[in-house]
Amino acid sequence: MLGGPLFSNYDDVTGLNFDQRIGYLIGMAFGGNRRGVVGIQGDVLYGSKPVEIVGKGTLEQSVVHVPVMLKVNLGQASAHGFRAFLLGGGYIEWQFNGKLQDVDLADDTSGFEAGFTVGGGFEVLRLGIQARWVRGLRGIDKTFNLGQTVEMKSNCFLLLFGLRLN
Repeated sequence: MLGGPLFSNYDDVTGLNFDQRIGYLIGMAFGGNRRGVVGIQGDVLYGSKPVEIVGKGTLEQSVVHVPVMLKVNLGQASAHGFRAFLLGGGYIEWQFNGKLQDVDLADDTSGFEAGFTVGGGFEVLRLGIQARWVRGLRGIDKTFNLGQTVEMKSNCFLLLFGLRLN
């Protein structure tokens, strides 16, 4: 199990100013090869990804975030179960709905975003913490026209707390 706060923002948008808002992601992580040096980790995380558009209101999005990452475990696992690791890879994110104030925007976006994520963390016994930076490469906006924008790309920081079940 994995979850925590998401600090989202957008950039590469002409004519709009954004203020960061706090959302969340929660779900499951799979793989990672805890006992080995290198492994593949995939997550399925659901959450909220809000951002304030200055002068226009809060853009709220409900998303399913699915990263697939290479996980590199650093050093040997200690006798107390401490293990540090690095993560990096790609993701796809599906937008379930989008609202600006109370206006539904789900039909005005392409419904997904793809990009990359990098980060690291550690695990002690069955508890872990991760920090990730997530950068969208394919913008969610195709026909949504706020301030003459062509596309919007997310830029997020995640702080995830985990409990290993196996």
